Amino acid sequence: MPSLEQQQNIRQLDLGQSKGQIRTGLLDRRDQIPADLRRQWSQQICHSIDKLIEERRLSRILFYLSMRSEVETDWLVAKQLAANRLVATPKVEKKAIRPYRLTNLRTGINLHRLGMREPDPAVCDPVDPESLDLVLVPGCGFDLQRYRIGYGGGFYDRFLPTCPQALTVGLTFEAQVANQLPTQPWDQPVDFVLTEQRMI
Repeated sequence: MPSLEQQQNIRQLDLGQSKGQIRTGLLDRRDQIPADLRRQWSQQICHSIDKLIEERRLSRILFYLSMRSEVETDWLVAKQLAANRLVATPKVEKKAIRPYRLTNLRTGINLHRLGMREPDPAVCDPVDPESLDLVLVPGCGFDLQRYRIGYGGGFYDRFLPTCPQALTVGLTFEAQVANQLPTQPWDQPVDFVLTEQRMI
């Protein structure tokens, strides 16, 4: 594990860089985490979310389906499906996120051209965003003010205002947490950021 001083250095970003450069740097940090460690940390993060779901009695949850080196969510998705909670997953339609109900991780999933797994609207029913009580948010990085930098499409910044009643939690590894990220007026902070080490 990095020392406290190393972690502080990791969290310092050059805010003079473009968002694209910052995004690339944060993704490089994530990709450098060994796969077995990512899996272990993902399970720790998912156990923390599972505990939050139980404590707050949350039952209508939007999960992202993890891709590449993101915090892996499949274990937690499967557990919530087995518990008969409403599990929604996002699909990108006309530059907007539309939530659809998922009933099985092995069926009803299509692969988007950009690499995301998405619900198949032919077999999954749409879900009203205003009915959700928890939204789990991926990102290339988050900061200590709970702002995020995504993949550049602005999908979650447009989606989160459609479900203001939901608790929003960003899932990320500690290596992706910066002291401060550049923000724009339309950027939407999440309520909490959860890493393998802490909740911000």
